[in-house]
Amino acid sequence: RLAIAAGSAPASPGVKTEPLQPTGRSCLQRTSAPGGITGVTYLSALADLAAAPDAVFPIHAKVHGSVMGLKGRLQFQNTTGAPLEQYSLAVEVEDGTLATTAMLTHDVLMPFLGMSPGALQQASRGPEGLARVRACITQQQRFLATYTGVMTVTLPSPSADLAVLHLG
Repeated sequence: RLAIAAGSAPASPGVKTEPLQPTGRSCLQRTSAPGGITGVTYLSALADLAAAPDAVFPIHAKVHGSVMGLKGRLQFQNTTGAPLEQYSLAVEVEDGTLATTAMLTHDVLMPFLGMSPGALQQASRGPEGLARVRACITQQQRFLATYTGVMTVTLPSPSADLAVLHLG
């Protein structure tokens, strides 16, 4: 389900995303590990590799890009209110060649929050705790919404969302 919108303009809420389409210009060098890419690459080149008939998943890469905005709320509990084991947050990323929705993983989010999802849920009980948790989440979201730099990403399968494993 990797949906990528072509173009160099930053993605915005009104931008229509379309299914991944190869661009025909791949500048990737594969490593000896299946799905590995050496150096920093472009999202468009990652899309080309993913669309290739001989693509091996998961595909791991580093891209230099920007988080253009948040596409949802921090996920730390399920619909019944029970805490999740790991955090996640959907964001819009782009690198000047393509824009796509990506999921920030637990390993990216945990250093900002400094506690497990269960501990976060416990800390948010009561007015003072809730205010502290909201301030922490707001600070984390402000940083992430303006991040530009290298991102280590993976595409687990052709139908999966891009996952951001590491910033910097």
